[in-house]
Amino acid sequence: MRNKAVQLVDDEEPVLKFLGNYLERNNFYVKTAKSGEAALAEFRTGFFDLVITPTFMKTGANSTS
Repeated sequence: MRNKAVQLVDDEEPVLKFLGNYLERNNFYVKTAKSGEAALAEFRTGFFDLVITPTFMKTGANSTS
């Protein structure tokens, strides 16, 4: 059985690291994005079982990891 894939979106690096590490320790595959634009681009190319995103992010953050 494969690990569940989670897309984690947030413009706050500490949130991505904390929640990403927690999910990975609990056997989830995690892909992060620091902007909505980056998340949409990644979402179009992959399959995710779950997407976690805030309801509001600052504009202008464009990088992914």
